[in-house]
Amino acid sequence: MARQLPTAREHLAAIARGGGSDGLTLMTHFAEADADGGEACIRWQLERFARMISDWPEAAACPVSLANSAAILRYPATAHDWVRPGIMLYGGSPFASEDAASLGLRPVMTLRSTILAVQEIDAGERVGYGGTFVASRPTRVGIVACGYADGYPRHAPGGTPIVVSGQRTRTLGRVSMDMLACDLSELPAAGAGSPVVLWGEGL
Repeated sequence: MARQLPTAREHLAAIARGGGSDGLTLMTHFAEADADGGEACIRWQLERFARMISDWPEAAACPVSLANSAAILRYPATAHDWVRPGIMLYGGSPFASEDAASLGLRPVMTLRSTILAVQEIDAGERVGYGGTFVASRPTRVGIVACGYADGYPRHAPGGTPIVVSGQRTRTLGRVSMDMLACDLSELPAAGAGSPVVLWGEGL
C-alpha cells in the first residue's frame, strides 16, 4: 500500500488539473472487516486512506464511502457519507461466526413466481441441461416460471432451497433461461399456479 500512495496522489492531482473532481467519491474497501480481530487492519487502512487524501485540497469537497456490510455492523464509525451494503441486503450475514437472525438481518427484496406445470418422472430419469439431476425415486417435478434471464443466479446449484405454497423444498438440476425445476414430491397440494418464493421473505 505504501508504494501505491505516490501513484494515488498523482492520479488525484491529474483529476484536479482536469477539473474532473466534481461528482467524485473517495472510496476504499475493507477486505478484513468480516474477520475476527480485524480492528487493527481497519485502523491501518483508515490511516493510509487519510494520508493519501491529506495533501489533496479538493478532497474536502468529495463524499467518502468506506463501509461494506461487515464494517457497517462492526465498525459503525466508518460510515462517513455513503455506505455500501452488499450481502446484508439479501438477509445474509457477512460473518462466519454470527448468523443473520442474531444480527436482525432480513432480505430487503423478495423474488416470487409461480408453478407453470408439474411432471412425474421415474427413478433414473434426468432433469435440466446436462442431466445433472438424476431421480433416485419417482419424483414429482414442478416447473417454475423464473430463470437466469429474470435475475435468478444461473450458477445456483441443484438443491438450492425455495418455498412453494409456504413449504420449503429444493431446486432440481440447472437453472434455465426462463425456467427452473423444483421437487414437489412432498408437496401433493402444490400444482400449476402455486406461489413460489425464490429468495426473500419466508425463505
